[in-house]
Amino acid sequence: MNDYLYEDLAACFAALINVLEKHGIPRSEVAEAFQERFLTMQSLHPVDTEQLFVLLHAVATQAEKHGRDD
Repeated sequence: MNDYLYEDLAACFAALINVLEKHGIPRSEVAEAFQERFLTMQSLHPVDTEQLFVLLHAVATQAEKHGRDD
């Protein structure tokens, strides 16, 4: 995946996280759900998930940045 795709995906996930939070779903629940899914994926495809963890970190950073803008 290239850097631009990571940024676009991170921004989309961040927007989703922020909307869910506005509708009463705590950010921590969303993070736990993502983490559980990524851990499951890691057990199935260990090589590919390193990139997914990088993406998840980018999502968290974007969500935090956009959350402060509201």
